[in-house]
Amino acid sequence: MSDFVRALGLEKGVSGYSLHVVPVALYAWLRHSGDFRGALVAALSCGGDADTVGAILELVRRELRDKKYSAGMD
Repeated sequence: MSDFVRALGLEKGVSGYSLHVVPVALYAWLRHSGDFRGALVAALSCGGDADTVGAILELVRRELRDKKYSAGMD
C-alpha cells in the first residue's frame, strides 16, 4: 500500500483531493479483496485525510453489498 501511495507522490499522507483519495481507497479495496477491515487498516495507515479514505471504502463496501443482495446472490 505504501509503495502505491509513494508512486502517487503522497509521501506525507493522502490529501483530501479526490484524485488522491479515490485511487488510494480503490487500491486498498482491490488489494484486500473480501477483507474490509484489512483494506481499512491499510488505507488508514497511509496517513493524511484518513477519514475521507475510510468513508469512500465504506461506500464501496455498501454499494457492492447492495448490488449483491439486489441480484439475489446471498
